[in-house]
Amino acid sequence: MKSSSVWLTSMVISSRLRIVSDKPEFVKSLAKALKPDNLTVPPKMRIEDRVSRNSSTATYIVEVTVDCTAKDFDSLRGTLDEIQTLTAMVKNTLKKVKAVSGVA
Repeated sequence: MKSSSVWLTSMVISSRLRIVSDKPEFVKSLAKALKPDNLTVPPKMRIEDRVSRNSSTATYIVEVTVDCTAKDFDSLRGTLDEIQTLTAMVKNTLKKVKAVSGVA
């Protein structure tokens, strides 16, 4: 009797980040800051983003998908870390600009 094994050799990993704010200018600035990075991505990676608004909030949604093997997982993690770091930078920059300009 023959036995055969099938091993999963690749997988698709997807992560969606939703950033919701009652400050539309923050969401707009964040989308602009991340757009250049979204244009050039590693092979096998896709980044899709969009901004939506309703009467009280604005939402920036970014979805990162990687067709990967275990070794490519670090690339996905690095991209998500970078998005979170840039989000904090944009938020802190807007806060400082408002403090200096005296805008509430």
